[in-house]
This record gives sequence, C-alpha cells and structure tokens, in this order.
Amino acid sequence: MFIWQLFVVISMMNEIDSQGIFHSQFVLTNSNKKYIPANFSAQILSITLTNTSKLCALACNQNIMCSIFDYEVFMSKECRLFEGDIDTVGSIDVSSSPQSIVGIVKLSSELFAQYGQSCSSNHQPTRYLICGNDSTYQCIPHSYWNALISMCKPQLPILGAKCSQNTSMCRTDLNLICLPFKQCGPYDLLIGTTIAGYDNATNGVDAQGLGQPRGIYILPLNNTLFVGDSNNCRVQRFDFGSRAGTTVAGGTGCGSNLVRMSRIWSIFVDNDENIYVGDYNNERVALWLRNASQSVVVANEGKMDGVTLDQYGNLYTAVYNRHVILRNNNTVAAGVYNVNGNSTIHLDAPRGIFFDQNTSSIFVCDTRNHRIQQFHMNSSIGITVAGGNGAGLGPHQLDSPIAVWVSSKTGYIYIADTNNHRVQRWKLNDTEGVTIAGTGIAGQDSTMFNATTGLTLNSDETYLYVSDQNNNRVQRFKLLV
Repeated sequence: MFIWQLFVVISMMNEIDSQGIFHSQFVLTNSNKKYIPANFSAQILSITLTNTSKLCALACNQNIMCSIFDYEVFMSKECRLFEGDIDTVGSIDVSSSPQSIVGIVKLSSELFAQYGQSCSSNHQPTRYLICGNDSTYQCIPHSYWNALISMCKPQLPILGAKCSQNTSMCRTDLNLICLPFKQCGPYDLLIGTTIAGYDNATNGVDAQGLGQPRGIYILPLNNTLFVGDSNNCRVQRFDFGSRAGTTVAGGTGCGSNLVRMSRIWSIFVDNDENIYVGDYNNERVALWLRNASQSVVVANEGKMDGVTLDQYGNLYTAVYNRHVILRNNNTVAAGVYNVNGNSTIHLDAPRGIFFDQNTSSIFVCDTRNHRIQQFHMNSSIGITVAGGNGAGLGPHQLDSPIAVWVSSKTGYIYIADTNNHRVQRWKLNDTEGVTIAGTGIAGQDSTMFNATTGLTLNSDETYLYVSDQNNNRVQRFKLLV
C-alpha cells in the first residue's frame, strides 16, 4: 500500500485510441526510481531511446508483453520495457538518476472479463488476452490465469520460486515447471543419479556393488560418501566422482566378533574418518578408528539403530527394542526405557536420529508412530515436527520413517519416508510436508525408490543423497533451497 500511495495515475487513452489497437492506463512512480526485475534476461523486452517518458509508455502499450517500463535510469532518453510485475517477479528501488521514473500498466479484473469466452481469428485484439488454439480468449504468453483474482498474472521466471500445483505459474519457455515440492525448476531435478551401486538394481559384493544399503554419510570436508552396506556387512568409502568403493569397516563376512558386523542400520563419520556403526544384530555400536583392522564396542544396550554425535563428542544411539535414545550408552535422552507408546514422552521403535546444533535438539524417527519427534536438550518432552497422523501417503502423513536430516541453513527437515518410497521435506511448524524425491510408488527408474532407508546432504546443501535399499544403490538429487 505504501508504494501505491506514492503513485500518480495518468491516462494514455487518447494517444492509444489514435492507434486503434490497444487501450491501457499507466501508473507512474515519483522520480528517482528504477525497476529491478527478478530475472533480467528473461524479462527485458527492449532498450531504446525515446524523447519523452510518455513516448516510452506508448512503446510499452503497443507491446502486449510489456507491463512495466522505466525511463532515464542509466542514460538520457533510455527507455526499457519489461514483462512482469512488482509483486512476484520484480521490485522498485531508488535510482541514481534524479529524473528516472517507472511506469506500470494498471490492471483490473474487468480487463480480463472475456477470458475463456469464444473468439475467432478476426477478433478485435486487446493487449490483455489472445485468441487461443481452442478459439477461446486466453492469457498472453508468459502469463497464467489466476482464478482467485480473475486476472492473468506473469509466470515466474525464477529458479526455486514458490508455485502451486495444477497451474502454469512457472515459465515453461525457460524449462521451468511447478515441481511436486511447489517450487519452479526443471524436470530433471526429479531425476536421481546413481553414484553407488549397480545401475540395474541388482546387489553385488565387488567394489561397485551394494547389498541393501541403509545408513549413509557425506564427510563435509571433501564430500566423501560412506555407505553402510548392510547385507555385505561392511562400510564402503566412495571418493567424490568415483563409483568404485573401498571397504573401510568390516568386509570379511557377517559375524559377531570385532572384525565383523551383522545388519548395519546407521553410520556416523567424524572429521577424522572414524566410523560409528549401528551394528543392529550384534546389539552394539561398533567404532572403527581410521585404518583400524577391527572395531571397538562403544555402546551395547540393545538393538542399536540410529547413531550420531553432538558437537561435544557425546554419543547418541537409538535403541530400537528399548524405545529410547541413549546418551553415552547410559543416560536416557528421550523415551521411556522398555516402554513403548505414542505420548509426548514415549517412542515406539526409534530408528534414525539427527543432532541439530542450531537448536541443540535431537530429531528422532519414531518409526511405529509414523512421526518425527524433536527433543530439546535436557527435556523429556517430545514435539511432533512431522507426521503423527497415522501411517499413510498423504502430505500430512509418514509411513515408517527410518532416517532424518536437518538443514543447518534453512532448518528444513528431510525424512526418508521408507514405506512410501519417497523423501519428504517439512518446515518446522508446518502441518504437512512436500515430496522432493520419489513418487510414492516403489520402482526402479531414476525418479523412483524401493524403500528409502538413509539420507544425507552435502556440506553446501546443493545435493541430497538417498539410500535406495531394495534397488541396491545410492541416488543423488540436486536441491533447490
């Protein structure tokens, strides 16, 4: 409202009527203003020289794609024409030129009253609607119909812009669509790249193969990938860009002695490349020091699943059959020992966990309650931050989540929604999440999963890595934040 109070309305009707084509009304800012488009190259229509701002407005009026112009921003008589608006794809700012101004085509729903009505090839043209291929009035190119306001609005030319499904809000000419997670982006963001495991979903025991991978971890220092290769009872290390893994823990078969493991669920790797392994069947956390030939038992209080460390070196473990999160193998940090339930103090079969330094809290995959619980340090009261609405495929539901990761930049919660074969992203205090990878249906192609069991983000949070358990692979997806 403040911006509009600065505007003075001028009518261009007389000049435009003489052209016999278009009618429009412009709103002019005060002087010393310029237009800042969100995507300059996608929104600029022309840069010319005209003698007056009124002639610049006339040039804008005669171009149906033009909805904004500015005049004398960078040089005398310079007239710049843009498509867009000042609400979603641009803004007005102070200019260094004292005489510069911005002009905006004034729109109202009455101008679009013919939308959807029949038209013909010899229809009287307007600057707001065109006669579409189906012989009805449609929005001009690079705009979409907004039914809430009964007007055509400019499509979003911005990678990552928020959008609504079942609309055409994103600039398709720029290869942008409204992705399932309600952001404008290219379709290939939904396509995963296999970075570990075979391409045909089969298991293997060689350097490239995997057998039902679960826990994964990206080392922030160099983007090295560590994979809990569960059925092969080993941890594989993959240097960035390499599909050939090196065994850095286990690898001599499955067993219960200190050189072997059985059914790996989660892993955590510190900056020295010491590896903490949730050795589930052996009911322990096995610590493999870097280059060690055997492990050291650092926790052994039940079926150890999730494992993580805080910034002080405290070890947290999710004990699946005890329904608790333990700190340093002896202190209950969340849940009630040997008692399962769905209240704020109970857990039921916890699996993946994540310690978030920004909030000093631990996030827990409360698997059988189909929810993610957040426990602040020194509090036994859990807060449901995702799911908790029964098992299901709805955006407000989860089905047996197994892994969780919290963004250090945005606070977004990324969840391996295992039985829904997808990755969900939730914001704190939201009542539902969005699917950012997977389709909700088990499959083998590059857009699908068959049981998501582990996930992690790289250090700058440009990529999401997902364990695709039953496809025996790890997939990587590019992220929009």
